[in-house]
Amino acid sequence: EFMDDWHIFGSNTVRGSVYDAYGPGSGSPYPFEGPMLFDEFNVYLSKQFTPYDQWRGEVSGVVNAEDRYRSSHNALVPERINFTRENGDGPLPYRLEIGDYFSYYSFLTLQRSLKGVQVELQPVTDNGGRKHSIIFTAGADEGDWRSLTPKDNFTTGLSWLIQDEQLGSLSLNYVHNFRDNSNKLGTKDRNQYVFSVAGEKPFAWFGQNLLLEGEAAHFSGDHNGIAGPKSGQDRSDNGYYLQLTGHSMQYPWDYRIRFDDYGQDFQPEGAVVTPDRRSIEAHTGWRFDSGVRLRARAQLFEDNFETSNKLRTRTYGINFTGPLLKTFYPDVTGALDGFVQISNDEAHTVSTRAKTINLNLNKPLPYDWNGRLGVFYQNIDDSAPANADNLVRQVNFNADHPFTIAGFTGYITPGILLRTVRHGGNDSTDWGPTLALHLRRDRH
Repeated sequence: EFMDDWHIFGSNTVRGSVYDAYGPGSGSPYPFEGPMLFDEFNVYLSKQFTPYDQWRGEVSGVVNAEDRYRSSHNALVPERINFTRENGDGPLPYRLEIGDYFSYYSFLTLQRSLKGVQVELQPVTDNGGRKHSIIFTAGADEGDWRSLTPKDNFTTGLSWLIQDEQLGSLSLNYVHNFRDNSNKLGTKDRNQYVFSVAGEKPFAWFGQNLLLEGEAAHFSGDHNGIAGPKSGQDRSDNGYYLQLTGHSMQYPWDYRIRFDDYGQDFQPEGAVVTPDRRSIEAHTGWRFDSGVRLRARAQLFEDNFETSNKLRTRTYGINFTGPLLKTFYPDVTGALDGFVQISNDEAHTVSTRAKTINLNLNKPLPYDWNGRLGVFYQNIDDSAPANADNLVRQVNFNADHPFTIAGFTGYITPGILLRTVRHGGNDSTDWGPTLALHLRRDRH
């Protein structure tokens, strides 16, 4: 009767490999050789009291026997452990997570997988549909539990989200991160604090459904440094982003415009941003009656914009997906993507113009075959002193065919590849057959 009211399921995979290489070891893609074995497992469990009151759990990892490609540890290696208690029936709805969890506050403060504890409270109020969510986070950033050293990278944070049917959403976020010094990496102790205000507001205007969102954040503390570890101590800077997303109520048209500005010292450990970058992006799309979807983009990135050698990267592209040849071949589907990218810096050490076209088509063929055609073209014109011009032209044709044998199902994919590369004096021409085989039975 132990845990008889729990739902438990999982999987287990045992894999053995032998790596061997002849010749100079420095030229081998496999630095570790010999027999290797590991047993990978996943266990999931849940217990439901009511639709809004439940337990969930997950335990996954590996029992490793000298497979250094799978894990740097041997024996039992727990990799992901999570237990979640969620109760929305009580006077104070909450969600408690212990172990591994993904913590997301906002773009500029925290979006990171952590090991620790996170609790979310959702106080019930009577303010005309206004909702609140308060999250407290404490956890370490580490790949597996065997390597866990909290002081190497420990994060605490608090986020308060307010959602109002009329005013939109507003969140206040605070994150603290500490990282211990490392003699190996040459870094100092790093304490940093990030504060931000983020919000979003949906609205309608002149036949358009629009969503305006943005965030302003302030960074204070330490980071890894720009010109050595000392240059990252006791710094402060700001980060901003603003985005407008919309679609037409009448036409199959959508669009997005975004602006980002992150200072050189704006380097939150928990956020995914590029410091010392300013960017403007515009994306738009249209769906034709034929089912073809068009996407166009224009992007301007300015890196190192607080230095004397600013790097500008401009990208202009267009993409088509769907039944591209519907008028002539209605059963052909695919994607066509083309773009031009221009990069220049102030010192003229970077000056390139790249033109890229990529076409992929799929067509059902007789006798259960499915044909695939790929065409790739890229021309890089480099006018900087490095003069790294490059021209690649490639065509590949493949065909998939399903089959069944001895209880197994799968498909075989023969094909042919043609490719030419022109790169200064290092030109090459490649051609030859390709072959792939896929088999499965039940879950294997």
